[in-house]
Amino acid sequence: MRWTPRTFLEELNAIDLTEYYVKHPEPKLLEIEPIEFESTVYDISQIMPKPIERKEYIESMELVLEISFYTDNQMVSKYKFLGSHTLGKLRETLLCMADYTVLENETDLSEYILAESCVYTGQPSTVTKMKEWERKQIILGNEVSFEYKPMDTKLLDMVLKFDAPYLLVHQGTCKHTFQVNQVRLLHPAMDPKYIQDYPKAIYQEKLVRPTCAACRYGDPKFSVFNSRECYDGCMWCHQCFYRVFVKGGSVDDTIKYVRMNVTI
Repeated sequence: MRWTPRTFLEELNAIDLTEYYVKHPEPKLLEIEPIEFESTVYDISQIMPKPIERKEYIESMELVLEISFYTDNQMVSKYKFLGSHTLGKLRETLLCMADYTVLENETDLSEYILAESCVYTGQPSTVTKMKEWERKQIILGNEVSFEYKPMDTKLLDMVLKFDAPYLLVHQGTCKHTFQVNQVRLLHPAMDPKYIQDYPKAIYQEKLVRPTCAACRYGDPKFSVFNSRECYDGCMWCHQCFYRVFVKGGSVDDTIKYVRMNVTI
């Protein structure tokens, strides 16, 4: 006969426990005086759940743009944007360690986007510098002409080409490129339906704290420019910087450097 849970239950019911209960009577419960609690008035608004934030539903026909960001020809992130998003939103979405790096006494923090002979920026100083560079190129015989538009320009209003690299510069010297990989109508079955869900991340590379470009270990303390030893904006720790650029007790006159501090 096979054992089943029902068989086990029948065996337990067949056991006579009368003699056991005689030898082991049930313990008496202790009589405890009731405790009187002071009545407290509660504000029901403090214990009620907070209302869920209402999201704005995308009702009209909306475009979805898939845009990928690159650093040194390597893709670092890819997002879905709406056609109503501005270039300022595009810039804010890009995650870069340069945004967490403080350069002491650094005034050149230009920020602009260059796409199809058009410069998008919200800084008058950047426009002035670009126009001055244009004049120098014209003097040298090079035909250069840019159109200038603000950063609140919508993606819908930009002239773009598929998979064409466009330049994005921020923090003065940090350069990235971005490409528009796809433009299509929002599909309710595959895209989020609320405006607050955009930009929607498709891929995001992990943000890694920077280290010294020479030893790959020390915390960066100097950013070097105009040097034959490295690229502009290269980061150096104290020890490596003094080994390479300090000779005879003074810093090499041919380079430009700024002190920096990483805040992440």
